[in-house]
Amino acid sequence: MSHRNIFFGILGDEIVFNSGEGNELNGGEMKKYLPKKFYNHPLVKNERNGLKLLYHILVYNPTSFGIAFYLTDSDLYHGEDLKSNLDQSRCSILCYLDTEDNDMVIQDLKVDTVMRGKGLAQYLITLSLLYCNLFSEDIVLCKLDDASDNNANGIEDTDERIRYQNMNIYYKMGFRYEQDSGPEMEGNIASLLAQNIGKFIKKRKASRTLSSSSKTKKRRSRTLSSSSGQKTKKRRPITRSQTRIN
Repeated sequence: MSHRNIFFGILGDEIVFNSGEGNELNGGEMKKYLPKKFYNHPLVKNERNGLKLLYHILVYNPTSFGIAFYLTDSDLYHGEDLKSNLDQSRCSILCYLDTEDNDMVIQDLKVDTVMRGKGLAQYLITLSLLYCNLFSEDIVLCKLDDASDNNANGIEDTDERIRYQNMNIYYKMGFRYEQDSGPEMEGNIASLLAQNIGKFIKKRKASRTLSSSSKTKKRRSRTLSSSSGQKTKKRRPITRSQTRIN
């Protein structure tokens, strides 16, 4: 499917929003496709094992687009070259949203072998659900075809099927098979968010508390140092080549 616009950039403590060359722009693209209530959400600000969070949006028409989120520890950034960015990422997810049919579909989910077991896939799934929920409340269901290692597709024995389901990442997050034979799964977006988002928000709050305590100690130390006659160094402003939102 050909796309008409591309948007890409970085998420986290700083936000970068870029548009592809030759885009058809009207000036409201960032507000529509990267709403403030999303990029300011604690889940987006959360740090995941020191990996950087980036995004890529492919707009096909006014009612449908694809969005990818990916985590990387690489300093290389290939701009609007989505394939190169995903190839170097540690974990990535690609979703399709259609506001006419009110569908959200998880099309692809990948995790680097050495990074498995760290909750990165669950984080990106939850992040995608949050994005969809904030983008359009009319999209209620998230769908996917289960191709995970622990899929229960075609398993007729009930006990064995349940055993695989209990190890299945989607099933543990709250997705359910449309039929026992699989592979189609779906889940209510609001319910899935309620079940999973707290796993990541709590960690961020805890780290902020520790960080705040550390900063308080540093400020006290600087005050004592200053009062004893020592000069404090002035922090030089950081200059950047790209416009960022703090």
